[in-house]
Amino acid sequence: MAFDSSVPDGFPNQYDDEWRIEMQQLDSRLAPYVDTFPLNAEGKRFQRLPKVAARQITTRHGDTNPDDIDAEYRWCYVNFKDSAHILDELEVKQLGSVGSPHVQIMKLQKAAARRDQDKTLIDGIRGTVQSGKTGSTPITFGSECASIAVNYVDSGGAVNSGMTFSKLLEVSTRFGLADVGGQDVENTFAGCVILTHRQIKDLLREEKMTSADYGLQRLLTGQVVGFAGLAIKAVTPDLLPHNPATDVRSCYAFAREAVAFGIAMDPYARVDVLPQKSHAVQLRSVWGWGCTRLDGDGVIEILCDESP
Repeated sequence: MAFDSSVPDGFPNQYDDEWRIEMQQLDSRLAPYVDTFPLNAEGKRFQRLPKVAARQITTRHGDTNPDDIDAEYRWCYVNFKDSAHILDELEVKQLGSVGSPHVQIMKLQKAAARRDQDKTLIDGIRGTVQSGKTGSTPITFGSECASIAVNYVDSGGAVNSGMTFSKLLEVSTRFGLADVGGQDVENTFAGCVILTHRQIKDLLREEKMTSADYGLQRLLTGQVVGFAGLAIKAVTPDLLPHNPATDVRSCYAFAREAVAFGIAMDPYARVDVLPQKSHAVQLRSVWGWGCTRLDGDGVIEILCDESP
């Protein structure tokens, strides 16, 4: 065989010296819209008082007629989670110039924790709440929270739809009627709407959301960050419930005052050498938090059709 015909056999391969990570949601997108508190126990009880009414005084020097106030108690419980990986000491050395992926693995663990932070919030606002003096009385979502139907329309015949201008306006209206917010009373967003980028697409296709009168900039940037006093945040689809049989996604709107988020431990990372595992390196991140719904009037489910 001639030498020149075997030259291609000597072509070298090159290897990137950087470990890249898969595209994913890297940080919590809902944290700015919920108040947090330290939770250094198995759980924490919250006390809530209802609004009271005034009474006209009709007699002089009459007896005081006090009203009773029914206090309500709700509980928030903590859950601890971790993400752990082990790198063999010898295999890391054999990677040569490629190097150890431990730095990127730590980034992946942190991203998993922050996605779990959003998931914990979503599960807390949509789940069954434990109430009562000892937390033994369950309150289901459907018994106290409103839901906007997948076929909701302002007028005309009902038809299944994704996220629409009308659905967002209905959320804002219901929050206003419940005194959650509105008309700059508290000078803040009345609430936050959690959805996916598929619902963002639905909104960008609506003329009312992108016209010059309402917000042309949304169409130019592809971003919908707020509407009618509501902050709008898209999360990775895995975090929101989806019914594959009907192709309907459950999105949620919540008010800051309607949610309690307790943090027992912020994500904490450890890198340890394990002598009992042939001195392999263990990368482990651990965290603990919990969330509960405090007020059903401050949480609304929005059902959105995702069928083609």
